[in-house]
Amino acid sequence: MGAKRHQHQTPRFLLRRFALDDHVTRVHRTQPRKDIGTRAAAVGAHFYSYRSASGGRSTEIEDFLQRVDSAAAIVIARLAKDDGPVQPLAEKLAEFLAFQVVRTARFRSIDLQAAKAVGPILAGYDTLRSEYGPNAAAWETSAARRRLDQVKADPPLVYRQRPRKNSHVRMMLQYGPPLVPSLVGLRWAVGRTDHPAFCTSDNPVLHFRTDGDQTFRGINLAPTSEIRFTLDPHHVLVGAPAHLGPDRFEASRELILTTNEGLARECAQAVFHRPGFPVVGVDDMRPSAPPIPPPQVEIRRGADSEPTLPPVVSDPHIQAILDRLTAGDDQLPPEYW
Repeated sequence: MGAKRHQHQTPRFLLRRFALDDHVTRVHRTQPRKDIGTRAAAVGAHFYSYRSASGGRSTEIEDFLQRVDSAAAIVIARLAKDDGPVQPLAEKLAEFLAFQVVRTARFRSIDLQAAKAVGPILAGYDTLRSEYGPNAAAWETSAARRRLDQVKADPPLVYRQRPRKNSHVRMMLQYGPPLVPSLVGLRWAVGRTDHPAFCTSDNPVLHFRTDGDQTFRGINLAPTSEIRFTLDPHHVLVGAPAHLGPDRFEASRELILTTNEGLARECAQAVFHRPGFPVVGVDDMRPSAPPIPPPQVEIRRGADSEPTLPPVVSDPHIQAILDRLTAGDDQLPPEYW
């Protein structure tokens, strides 16, 4: 069976938890606020279906995510019941949360920006290594620095290649699984409010910094990190390195406001809330998404080392997909680059 054309970046079951009559209010960065059906909310054309060397589209990624989503839907419903322990259920949700981080358009833009930023840096590194050798002192000369600036300003064509056709899928599969242990290791609690006050977004897992520094720093957790995930308009799941207190607590106005503000700030294009119940913190959305800084790549001058490889994937099913995605790369026609 062919891949579906329209695929949800935020699972439809989650959007329905914020809906009335299967509609949510969409607050968009550049378009008027309006109520739309959950079928049309947070979707992308062939967002997960990747092209094989034969030119066909595979449903394998979507099928995998549907299995993850189906299991998560049961856990989220139990977390929102206002009773029972939170920690064991939240740990079961770790895989879903990890893939929800890396399956969004927000995360994928890192790939494009990294290609623009890292290519010139690697070109400069390779040039200095070739022309000046591993001697660190030689790399510090004014001639070497001028050469580095020259190559970075006009790198050879091979360093300007766009990411490969399926690179966004590879990134998702490579960087999702290593997040799971970090999420399992957090202490989790659920905040609740009687009023339907929370929203969700097309990037629904919020990496919140309690030290006030909300600069985007990728997906690695810091000691001051909190993970916030709104379960429905009344509940938010909060994870932190330290114990938060009771498993379940009344959500403060500050928690509601900063969560909604964070979701609005970090969304790709839109947040969603229950129709007829305006939420705080989403009205001042900027006209375009804040830029995501490319990965910080430090060239250790004179260091005899290779660039860091992506994390090793331990899940055999995911690794099998990655193997198929990378098989025969050297034989792919130019349009796959």
